[in-house]
Amino acid sequence: MNVIAWPPSYSLSIRSVILGLATIMCCNMNTATCADWRSFTWSEIQRGDKIVKHGAILLPVRLDGSKCEMQLDTGAGLSSLYRDALPRRYRSALNADSIVIERFELADVASRSFKLMYTATRRTSNSCGARPRSRLAGTIANDYLLDKRLTLDLGRGLFRIEQGPFSPAEGQQHTSAPLEILTTENQGSFPVIKTVLGSGEEWKMGFDTGSASTSLVILSKKDWLNLVGLKSPEEAMSELVSRWGQQVPCYSAPIRTPIFVGTFKIDSKAEAVYCDDPRADPSAPNPIAGFIGLAPFGQGGVTIDYIGKNLYIFPRSDDAANSQKQK
Repeated sequence: MNVIAWPPSYSLSIRSVILGLATIMCCNMNTATCADWRSFTWSEIQRGDKIVKHGAILLPVRLDGSKCEMQLDTGAGLSSLYRDALPRRYRSALNADSIVIERFELADVASRSFKLMYTATRRTSNSCGARPRSRLAGTIANDYLLDKRLTLDLGRGLFRIEQGPFSPAEGQQHTSAPLEILTTENQGSFPVIKTVLGSGEEWKMGFDTGSASTSLVILSKKDWLNLVGLKSPEEAMSELVSRWGQQVPCYSAPIRTPIFVGTFKIDSKAEAVYCDDPRADPSAPNPIAGFIGLAPFGQGGVTIDYIGKNLYIFPRSDDAANSQKQK
């Protein structure tokens, strides 16, 4: 068993930005049927004094019939629901550590158990499914996806979650990289890919859709300084970021050496982030150097094939939309 000292995720301040015509565009531009694709929501996050529009991906779900949204986060091992966001009918079950949703609807319809997070409040007007719009109810993590494949068409705001391994269509532009599923002691499993630095050094990196607006997150200060060519974090741009209720300083700077995922190049336009979280143990063994977010893939697309254990990258949105051919 490979045990990861996994850092906490960024908390999000969310305002939804809906891509209303995405499904119509998909049906007009590729051979897949409309039923095969669904629209996701790009949510905004507050980063310092800036609003980042493509801050997180929210997927439409139903909890026993209630329309809700859950953040897609492959940087999280276990899916969760938020106590303060669930409809009133679940109030009597919120003192437990987990909850069973008898009819959970996303890629299929099934009974599923979720861990519970945060503290329940007496307010119900903001609960998931309340009018006039749905509300973020939790996180879809890797435990839901381990027996599936996930495709994101980032340019059109579309997603597909399907069974079976993936095979690219003939003539389709793409690059691929082997995917490893690392299992932690008590936090679930995570997709990890091998990357190669311009120097030839190899790093294992987690693939994190929860870091939608980020290119790279590096866990070691030493690795981050080497990657960005600085002597001290104080030479870089910094901001305080909320991580599970605590403000921690995070530093960002453009990388000085490219990083390759297969033949896909993450170049000097990309910024790498390092966060000095006092709760992290720098001496703890960790098989990964950090995380790759979605920012390097721009308006293209990706397929995370948990079954075939490969990551596919499509440089153009058209290629992502026409990427569905099952082995």
